[in-house]
Amino acid sequence: MTPPSTAAMPVPELERQMLARIFAPNPFTGWHMAGVIGLFFGTIITVNLIMATFAANSWTGLVVRNSYVASQGFDERTARRRAEQAQGWQLTGDVAATGIHFELRDADGVAIEDAAIVVSIGRPAHEHDDQVLTMRHGGEPGLYLLETPFAAGLWAAEVSVARADGSTWTTALRLTVTE
Repeated sequence: MTPPSTAAMPVPELERQMLARIFAPNPFTGWHMAGVIGLFFGTIITVNLIMATFAANSWTGLVVRNSYVASQGFDERTARRRAEQAQGWQLTGDVAATGIHFELRDADGVAIEDAAIVVSIGRPAHEHDDQVLTMRHGGEPGLYLLETPFAAGLWAAEVSVARADGSTWTTALRLTVTE
């Protein structure tokens, strides 16, 4: 039996046959299930690989290499920090894209002149821009300058101050550089 010619068929009948062929139910086979499982796990593996690549190329999260060894000096570091804070030193200043200037004063508000200030500065989220810089005296009482250009954004700084008499002081700061 030969199929009827499409030229002689009315248009609605032709559309019905085409739609029936397009939307004919097909059985869901094992190959279909294998495809679904492959796509499901392929998506998960792809996302995991992308996230692992981002994680490997950004901040490591490593603060200390051996947390047990680092914890052994906790009490000593805490006592030293409390003694430093008891000195009452005050650090104020301004940060810009062209550099940093700090004013350092003791508990009585007197400018500290004989200090050597070292700033360990970097981005909070990665080590790419980390640097250790020494500030110079700015010519005015208690003024210290660091004329190093910084890109705009958030910076984490640890400021270490040492005086000629041997007293030390350390503080951590978050600095925001604007253009």
